[in-house]
Amino acid sequence: MKPITAIVFEGGKATSSVVLSMLDVRKAICLDNIETLVNHPHYDRVILATNYPDLAEEARNMGATIVDTSDWLPFHFGQALTRIVREFPMERALYFSGASSPLISYDEFTEIAQVLNENENVVYVNNVQSADIVAWTPAQVLLDMEPPELDNALGYELRYQNHFTRLLMPHSAGIHFDVDTPAEILFLKLLPNLKPRTRKAV
Repeated sequence: MKPITAIVFEGGKATSSVVLSMLDVRKAICLDNIETLVNHPHYDRVILATNYPDLAEEARNMGATIVDTSDWLPFHFGQALTRIVREFPMERALYFSGASSPLISYDEFTEIAQVLNENENVVYVNNVQSADIVAWTPAQVLLDMEPPELDNALGYELRYQNHFTRLLMPHSAGIHFDVDTPAEILFLKLLPNLKPRTRKAV
């Protein structure tokens, strides 16, 4: 199995009390997934792009590579991702935002790695039009693309700018559920098998 590089973005600036109230949960979800990936044999590197010093420190202590985006202003998602792929050469990449997958399992990360090893010129997404989880190979094609402004367009642009085969991830709560609003945090509270930091944060 050839290894995958995982790239996680989690950052920004809290512009309201609602966003601020969700921040600890988002960071907890992010750290739980980083911990899973740094201990997963199919992933050789986990890169966290963030402007949160506390999150960066905890992730670094787990073994993640940290990219400080504090001075990447004005922030442009696609340009930031391209910069990371250029700085850290990789063949197979998985991207997701920090709070996009609180329920994703170890086995689902395994399955993503298997798909990238069994296919060439492919983009593997959890949503056809607005993907939160995007895996693709070869990763370096990003360097020759017009980078998308928003992460939800990444899967679409990888497919159409490179004529990639698009494959869709199997439907599951782990693949589709993300945290965008306080309502989703309330739903998480009801679930019995959350990862440890997420359970504590909700």
